[in-house]
Amino acid sequence: MERAIDIARDNLEELGTVTEWADKMGYSSAKYFSRVFRNHYKVRPKQALINLKVARFKWLIKEDPNISCFELALEIGLRDEKALNKFIVRHTGKAPRKCKNGE
Repeated sequence: MERAIDIARDNLEELGTVTEWADKMGYSSAKYFSRVFRNHYKVRPKQALINLKVARFKWLIKEDPNISCFELALEIGLRDEKALNKFIVRHTGKAPRKCKNGE
């Protein structure tokens, strides 16, 4: 379980759900994975996955302010700009374009 965050970080673009993360970790049950993860990290895996995606988003725009929203979406495992916008607004309260502009 110590490597769960590293595995998620390394495979973020292909992990969209806790079930996919559990499969990547070798667990046959997402429910069991969630319980073990929560007991170890004291946070639900869904929230940890969201936090990782938001952190990657922020890091990417800091590294390359000219990166397109489509590229950002793909890098954090979302399908397109619309999904990126919805995800970022929901979890940060700001639109991706405002985050890119430093607002």
